[in-house]
Amino acid sequence: MMTTLVEGLNLAARDIHSLIASDEAISRNLLNAAMQRAFGASDATGAWTQRQSFDALEAAVSLWVMHRAQEGDPKADLAAIAAMVARLPTQTVRSEEQYTLQQFSTPADIAWLAAYLAAIIPSDIVLEPSAGTGLLAAFAKRAGATLQLNEYDPVRASLLRLLFSGADVSEHDGARIASLRAEDPRPSVLLINPPFAMSLGRGNDRNAAARHLTSALTRLERGGRAVAIMPDWFAPGPRTEQVFQTTLDGMRVSMSLRLDRGAYAKHGTSVAVRIYVIDKVPGSLGCVTINRATPAELLDAISQVPPRTMLAPAIRPISPRSGKLSLFRSVKSTTPRPVIVRAPQRNEVADVGYTVLDEPAPAGEQQGVYSSYRPSRLVFTDAGEHPTMLVESAAMASINAPKPAYVPRLPEQIVAKRLLSAAQLETVVYAGDAWSRAHAGSFVVDPKSVQLTETAEVAAIAMASFSAMALAPARGGKPLPASWTSGYAAIADTSGFPKTRPCSKTRAATGRRWAVCRQILSSSRHGKSTSPSPRPRASCSCPMGHCDQPGLMRPALTRSLPGQVPILKA
Repeated sequence: MMTTLVEGLNLAARDIHSLIASDEAISRNLLNAAMQRAFGASDATGAWTQRQSFDALEAAVSLWVMHRAQEGDPKADLAAIAAMVARLPTQTVRSEEQYTLQQFSTPADIAWLAAYLAAIIPSDIVLEPSAGTGLLAAFAKRAGATLQLNEYDPVRASLLRLLFSGADVSEHDGARIASLRAEDPRPSVLLINPPFAMSLGRGNDRNAAARHLTSALTRLERGGRAVAIMPDWFAPGPRTEQVFQTTLDGMRVSMSLRLDRGAYAKHGTSVAVRIYVIDKVPGSLGCVTINRATPAELLDAISQVPPRTMLAPAIRPISPRSGKLSLFRSVKSTTPRPVIVRAPQRNEVADVGYTVLDEPAPAGEQQGVYSSYRPSRLVFTDAGEHPTMLVESAAMASINAPKPAYVPRLPEQIVAKRLLSAAQLETVVYAGDAWSRAHAGSFVVDPKSVQLTETAEVAAIAMASFSAMALAPARGGKPLPASWTSGYAAIADTSGFPKTRPCSKTRAATGRRWAVCRQILSSSRHGKSTSPSPRPRASCSCPMGHCDQPGLMRPALTRSLPGQVPILKA
């Protein structure tokens, strides 16, 4: 069924291409007639939809761009493109799939402007991580560049393979293109019009465009040129400064343009967009934004295209030596090479910077019983992209994490190179925070078991202020009920006293929570002591040491591994 659909769209696109090449205005009737000829049936039979007819129309425009000779004058070339766009019908039909996958293609005149600003030459490798129907890629193909195309929708990806013969087409999530195409040659040019409002696995996502751009810029060769069509909010404003600077860290913004609402009218939407010319070299992110209503007006306002920078020299891989041994190799007379002794690379310790949110981050979109994972309280300054998608149960997503105060210190290269993701750094922060908040002391629990009073009478009880995370390893990763983790709890490991009950004084001092924690920790591997056991003292048969019977030990406070609750080891 999918192959038939792709072939039908390809046949319809080539039929419509001939109409566009004849300078004929394309009406909805002509579009529907081309689809009926390609599929041999009308849309009433379910063979195709009105939304798919617009995909065929966009594919036809891509064919027209690739087969049309380029004008010598840029203004004349753009005027011809804009005149063609004016002859196309307005896309008035949307589908749920179109919104979910954010299939809003770039109008041909805006795509022309993006390719013009990229200054593409035949030796370039051009990456388009959200290729759609190929409207941006068509101009790169016309310039003679090598194409690396990615499109998540399998129907559109198959159509791209028919339109761009010989192009490298993948079907990955564009937000993960940096890791999923890491083995490919690095592109020297990036053309990107990413999803604006939705992400795979996250649903509604305001930062979807920034995620896609970050991943694509990671793939770009050093010194390469990127032209990004971004949502209107993506600018160095008061509320978006951090996202803007984090996304473009290590880059230089060479030009900033803005198109008013209406530039996407032919494609059924009226959003305003920003176009950034980005060079992958260190530099300033600030520049004056030129605001116009049409691409032609922007071209008039541009005095010249910013010159491209030199690409970083490629590192030649070392070819492996043959596995065969040779006696002549060892006696071959050659000039000895000088031995270069390099100073060891320093790796200082650096703080992990993060911001604690006063209002928890909203939970991710729920899919069944799971939601996409996000750190609910922390925003990290130097966090990398997690290699896989993370989810959590909807119940856990509804619980907001506490506000930590612990600041981890990690090797500087781990922080600077963003080797750890936000989820991994969050684990380090909360583990350290739970350990730093653990303390020993002497307390008395009130009769209602809701309040602790410090006292010196019960000198051998270890008390810990702990969260659900602290005891999660002891219960196979399951958090404790909120009624057990509110406030303080007295924790004692009484595994050495299987037949001994606490005396009445101990039970009165610790309350029933002592028994609860004893049950949890008695079967846990985390109850192991890291210090030598104290010597036996013949003074008490009670674990707390309150009565006088010989043969048993007093409990002693010991220290467990980081992230665990300090306990009493008898």
